[in-house]
Amino acid sequence: MRLTKISATSLRGYIYEAAIDKMFQNAGFTKAPNTYQNPRVKVKGRAVNNQIDCIKLFPIFIPFTYPLRLLVEVKGWGWSVGSSPLMKFKSVLDDIAEFGNREYKSSDEERILNFGDQLIERFVDIPVFISLNGFKQPAQEYGMLNGVCLVDHSKTPEMIKLTEKIRKMIEAIPSFSYKITRRDLALAILTDDHELPDQLKTNENFMEQRKEVLDNITSVFSIFGSVDGRVPVHILTNEELPTVDDGSQISANIEKNNGVFTLLLYQSNQKVFTGHFTLPSLYDKYIQISGRITNGRKAKARPLQNIVLFYKKGNRDVFLKANINEVRK
Repeated sequence: MRLTKISATSLRGYIYEAAIDKMFQNAGFTKAPNTYQNPRVKVKGRAVNNQIDCIKLFPIFIPFTYPLRLLVEVKGWGWSVGSSPLMKFKSVLDDIAEFGNREYKSSDEERILNFGDQLIERFVDIPVFISLNGFKQPAQEYGMLNGVCLVDHSKTPEMIKLTEKIRKMIEAIPSFSYKITRRDLALAILTDDHELPDQLKTNENFMEQRKEVLDNITSVFSIFGSVDGRVPVHILTNEELPTVDDGSQISANIEKNNGVFTLLLYQSNQKVFTGHFTLPSLYDKYIQISGRITNGRKAKARPLQNIVLFYKKGNRDVFLKANINEVRK
């Protein structure tokens, strides 16, 4: 393997990507089966093998659909994402959707059911684009028009704290060449999938900073959900996730301050949870408009009426819907 020069700028994005993968896993999403997907998370399309940053399955099966598979693109850049990466991601999604529409198979049955000696598993693919520093307006417009779910972490306090710890850890990495790729080094730092280079194992400062990062990721809980059935949200918290008793009533309040939404959940009038999320500005406007217009008619209903949440609590998958009683700004 050729030597790879490790720099802070290039490595931060890969570590952020690996951290997002762990958050999905901790939230209850499962790994997609490696049926026609190699260990480098490349998914076969009609033309080429397409690299996807993170692939996860939603563990709850919905009647009359194939399993829901999330195809996630992650950008840990120091600036907001423009429309070009969204366009590139859309072309990858289109190619993956065309897989199976090949003409060289000996029969239609073989083309539909298997690829070589592997069964072709069918999915409903959900495209998700996650950015550490948000999205430019043209990117938001392109993503919304093309059905790509956008997740913005730019102002979420838990993510700001994590990225600061990642920055300190990267600064502790000696700047010389390693016999490992940047992606594999990020996986070695955050998971047990790869062996850490000896130069890092013996570096006490790095190992201490690495422990800080791992402890922080473990202490950050993820909840994925939807507001008003229209807008996807990724909620982060350092609090224990709520245990929902069967038959209990859950309500919610939302506070908005400097672009950060704070979600407060109540059970039997007792606050049981506080979490934070950020929305792209176009999503925020979309929610506001949806509260004023229903089926083309003006409505008196306010926006932010309900929120649906999914998370893992112990061995239990929790699927929770709460009415939002109050929105404070």
